[in-house]
Amino acid sequence: MKRQKIIEFIFLWLCFANIFIALIIYPINQIQSSIYGLKDVPYYLIAILSLLLSIYNTNWVIKRSNVIYFIGLIYIIFALLISSAGIVSKIAAIRQIVGFFVIYGTVSFLSNKRDVNDNKIIRIIIYSSIPIILIGWLANYLSLWDNDIIRHYFIGKSIGIVQSGYPAHFIAILPFEIFGKNEILRETSIFLDPINYGHILVFWIVLITQYHFPKSKSKRKLFILISFATILLTFSKGALLQLFLIYYLLNKNLNKMMRVVVALLFLFLFYFAYIYLLNVRLHVDGFIIGIKNAGFFGQGLGMVGNYASMLGDSNIDGLGDSYWGSLFGQIGWIGGIIFIFSIIHIYKQIPNSLLLIKNLFLSQFLIGVFSENALNISSCFGVAIVSAIVIQNKLNYKIKNYVTADCNN
Repeated sequence: MKRQKIIEFIFLWLCFANIFIALIIYPINQIQSSIYGLKDVPYYLIAILSLLLSIYNTNWVIKRSNVIYFIGLIYIIFALLISSAGIVSKIAAIRQIVGFFVIYGTVSFLSNKRDVNDNKIIRIIIYSSIPIILIGWLANYLSLWDNDIIRHYFIGKSIGIVQSGYPAHFIAILPFEIFGKNEILRETSIFLDPINYGHILVFWIVLITQYHFPKSKSKRKLFILISFATILLTFSKGALLQLFLIYYLLNKNLNKMMRVVVALLFLFLFYFAYIYLLNVRLHVDGFIIGIKNAGFFGQGLGMVGNYASMLGDSNIDGLGDSYWGSLFGQIGWIGGIIFIFSIIHIYKQIPNSLLLIKNLFLSQFLIGVFSENALNISSCFGVAIVSAIVIQNKLNYKIKNYVTADCNN
């Protein structure tokens, strides 16, 4: 199988994995939490095989540029050993922390050959949005998610089912009534999660605007309009904030004065949101509490965050919903700093010409301050894949130019 096809498979598998696992576990009466890890098996197997092939095909050494990842791996093992959490909580924590890097590293290896057509992969990723958005709209209109398979899947994850028959996070509570109801079904599509889906929709919008694809301007506008309308129907505040960061606060092409004014207006509105909206306050407080309780080495893997709370191993109360709060709470200041340097190392390699891709990458991690789900693998796998492709494409281009120049001499 060509490397390019494997990359495409990884992307499509991570899109459809939740639906696939829901169908597999439906006949099982007593569900163990570990069974949900089945969706990670395909790309982790590919990752292991890629690592073995890399070692076999080269005189493998730890490159100076990759020392930070090796140090991070050693530290994760240390955090694993000091943790008193159950094995399922530990596995969930490891997945949460290293998942992005596993996908990034695997796709980097697979795309390090010049015969990998990165533009074709980008086009396939963009076009995949059409059936996925369509499935989401039809599923909501036809009430396809109101079935025992979906309920069984989420009951096994200890997620409540509301009176209407849907998982609790599928429903948005409105401050007003529409047709006599103050509830609305959120868009989730095949991701079965409105927050994850919102971030993937942002990812598609960025690819369309960065690569000007489709070539027809009217088609691009239609893609963006439909994607944005779908984001609104996910009711994902994180996705909307991410769009704001990418196209305004982080957009260096905008007038500096405009960016300053927008930033000040944002801070002003955010302050009032923090004072008057409990949900916003919980997200921010989660970050603050996690940082305050981090210490040098943290509480240990699986001891802090939403997963720890769900699995009964939480060591810090009132943490709320913050990826960075959870991360620092588990691996401490030392682990957190290693993690940040790892992210910076990748960010600096993304070509400056791809400004929107750089903004997408940075915004995904900034949103993690307020949302633990923003860096859930189902939210950020697209960013990991495309970052690896564009960085490796830049390296391949440099190698090609070096070889050409050497031959000419």
